[in-house]
Amino acid sequence: MKFKERLYRNLPPLFQDISLAFESARIARRRYSAGFHKIFQEISQHDKLSKDELQAFLIKSLRDNLINSYEHTGYYRKLFDRLGFDPHNFNDVEELLKLPLQDKTAIKDNFPAIINQSFKGKQFQARTSGTTGSGFVFPETVTAEHYQWATWWRYRKNLGIELNSWCSVFGGRTIIPIHKQKPPFWKILPRLNQISYSMYHLNSSNAGYFIKDMNQRKVEWIHGYPSTLSSLASLMKEQNLHLEFPLKIITTGAENLLDHQRIVISEVFGVEPYQHYGLTEPVANISECEYHKLHIDEDYSIVELLAVSGSDNKFRLVGTSLSNEILLFLRYDTGDIVTLADDQSCPCGRNGRVIESIDGRREDFITLSDGTRIGRLDHIFKDQTNVVEAQIRQEKSGRIVFCIVKSQLYAADDERRLISEIKSRLGFSAFEIIYSDRIEKTSTGKLRFVIAE
Repeated sequence: MKFKERLYRNLPPLFQDISLAFESARIARRRYSAGFHKIFQEISQHDKLSKDELQAFLIKSLRDNLINSYEHTGYYRKLFDRLGFDPHNFNDVEELLKLPLQDKTAIKDNFPAIINQSFKGKQFQARTSGTTGSGFVFPETVTAEHYQWATWWRYRKNLGIELNSWCSVFGGRTIIPIHKQKPPFWKILPRLNQISYSMYHLNSSNAGYFIKDMNQRKVEWIHGYPSTLSSLASLMKEQNLHLEFPLKIITTGAENLLDHQRIVISEVFGVEPYQHYGLTEPVANISECEYHKLHIDEDYSIVELLAVSGSDNKFRLVGTSLSNEILLFLRYDTGDIVTLADDQSCPCGRNGRVIESIDGRREDFITLSDGTRIGRLDHIFKDQTNVVEAQIRQEKSGRIVFCIVKSQLYAADDERRLISEIKSRLGFSAFEIIYSDRIEKTSTGKLRFVIAE
């Protein structure tokens, strides 16, 4: 949100509500203008495209973007000329392999030469910190935002969520001042159809207030960070709190949905959550279908899966944008790692390579004393439903620390099972379990599951 958060926090509650009403209206006007609905109708038909039709669409879209960047940016003109790459004759996605990889640092280092300064259409400043916490601000066209949100709403509509559906949101926005000690710990964003609950006030003392408000509103769709929703589920389990209405759907985003989180959320809420993977940078999107299989949205961007050396079936996620006319993200390395599913079939019948799991970032791997690198460590916690939050840290010395926030139901048997699971995966590597009241999040409230120093 563009308005200054510091000013917002110091406003009286009534004026905070007015500010949120204006801000949500501003966002809704831009995000859901006529261009969005046109694009939404268009891409909703893409699931019916044959592979050849999809390939033709991707090549034309990318060729247009490559030519635009060549003609309007000094950076890409010099790069393409130096490599002998002619965007006007681009006819095969494999030709991208002639071009170097980019990352966030490369784009930052080449501002403003990489930006299409001649673009005159509607634009705004997109912001992301990413899981590494490194801030990144870049220009994005409103059309690119429409493509992004249309792709996200296609995923939601496939799950039965309508555009006008209300949603209880548990995200990272500081919509309630941290020092506030009495409810309400939530705000309404009317034009966005959201009740935004403050994750920073979700604790054992306040959990009852959250559930009471949700029971009064009876909003059938919950969306949020997996770590926050699993914390809410754990508190409900501890305090025997229940939703008094049938919840229809839970969706998650911004973090990986880990197995132990999926289990406790499903157990408490009675519905299995769906996850979605997306970035502020318009280079990759992965949606979970109604059969709980993750599909790459192939019409959203060009996604390359580059094999990770020393790891079976794990791939670096690299993407090229198709929609942001003002800034081309070309072979952009997201830093994220995915596992490709052995079985590429799915009953939903949609296009898109099937992803087994989203395993985190390249640095989110533990290295054992013999040099073995291990990812997907959330399986350690698969049956640990009495663990509220967990984080694995590997220090420079190699020591592995498991930071655990335990619920009131956590007992000696839980610890014994946890130690057994750790040893079964780490062998004789040195590790330590540390219990804590809380785990520090990123500046946007996200929980990083693995931190390797």
